[in-house]
Amino acid sequence: MSENGHLIWLIATAVMIILLLAVGTLAAAGLLGPDETTPAPVTLDDESEPAGGRR
Repeated sequence: MSENGHLIWLIATAVMIILLLAVGTLAAAGLLGPDETTPAPVTLDDESEPAGGRR
């Protein structure tokens, strides 16, 4: 492998290690994934009663 090939390999490996550590840290802190404190969206069913009641 040429000298540039070794340098590219070294930089790519370093970037992958840094990303792995960053993602692992965020996951361990609970900062990845859906927000558990956000309420579920309100949906309207077709069978739900209108605001004024059934007519």
